[in-house]
Amino acid sequence: LLTIITRISDAGKLREAGKMRSYLRAAYGAAIKARRQASALPALRDLRLQSNPARDLEPLEGGTGGTRERALSLSELRAYWRRLATLPGTDGALLRFHLLTGGQRVRQLSRLVTADFDADMQAIRLRDPKGKRKEPRIHVVPMIPAALQALKLMTAPNLGPHLFSVDGGESGASYFLIHSRIRSVVEAMAEAGELEKGPFTAGDVRRTVETRLAGAGISQGVRAQLQSHGLSGVQARHYDQHDYLAEKRAALETLYRLVTGDAATVVPIKRA
Repeated sequence: LLTIITRISDAGKLREAGKMRSYLRAAYGAAIKARRQASALPALRDLRLQSNPARDLEPLEGGTGGTRERALSLSELRAYWRRLATLPGTDGALLRFHLLTGGQRVRQLSRLVTADFDADMQAIRLRDPKGKRKEPRIHVVPMIPAALQALKLMTAPNLGPHLFSVDGGESGASYFLIHSRIRSVVEAMAEAGELEKGPFTAGDVRRTVETRLAGAGISQGVRAQLQSHGLSGVQARHYDQHDYLAEKRAALETLYRLVTGDAATVVPIKRA
């Protein structure tokens, strides 16, 4: 196993090597668990594995990508929105939808189909498989008017069932696609001098939404509900049955006011 990881690492692909280590650990772990689990795949059980050699592989330095901390300032976020607001066609609609639904995970958005849109609730239903869940968590995200307009642009002329799309719904937009679209906007912002700390990604947009909503007074609990994270505890799973739909809608309306607001003028105050 070390030979396999080393071959990828020596090619300079540290992130991929780290992923391979994680996949190997998970695969061996699943095979070992299968020996005690009636619902497991028989092929895994037949391997009769009792130990996990991948567990002893040390993590690669730089292979996990590190903790990302990039969050757009309010002025950067507003500059980003101004470009999205004038970006024509489905590219603009795609990025506006991603931002105005709270920076949801792209892979979950890409799975959205027409059955996941509730016209009565004016909301979409995502399926969040993250965490130790046997079944994905149903994550309901309300739609504000500007997000609904973006949705209509993405699905016209309605050639397929997918909602988060640039080809009329024939396929869901992949992470690579949205990454490339954001990169084009970022390059234009860089040329115009609108960036303060360098480029950003879709993940940074998600982090920015949380950060700016926190600054606007939206509670940590509501932010967690909006972005579906930190909800794997006993209280969230078994006791808190509130849907938080009104609170999430209010948070998204706050986000819209933030991105469409005027940039503040900062006047330095010097000591007399």
